[in-house]
Amino acid sequence: MSLNRTAKKMSQTANPAILGDRVAWWLRSAGLSAKEVARLVDASEGTGKRLRADIPPTTEQMTRLSRHFGWRFVSFVFEAVIGPDDETLAADLDEIKERLERLERLENGG
Repeated sequence: MSLNRTAKKMSQTANPAILGDRVAWWLRSAGLSAKEVARLVDASEGTGKRLRADIPPTTEQMTRLSRHFGWRFVSFVFEAVIGPDDETLAADLDEIKERLERLERLENGG
């Protein structure tokens, strides 16, 4: 998917609540306190608490979090909005085909 199509799809389907939920889950699973989150986004501890409690980040906060956590974070947060990319789908399909072939071999006694 081209960058323009991805951006357009995100702007059409982005639900701040979904993004807030996924960012909060990531921050909590990383074991970060509200104070640590606040330092990452250069904001108050209250903002850190809100981000951990499912309030969507601002664009600047999202940029800071993305720089800190990298592509795994970005992919996790936005996959709910834009879906997996073609390469991921192709890899998943290949894995499913391999599993199916193994099952068929087992059923056929080999």
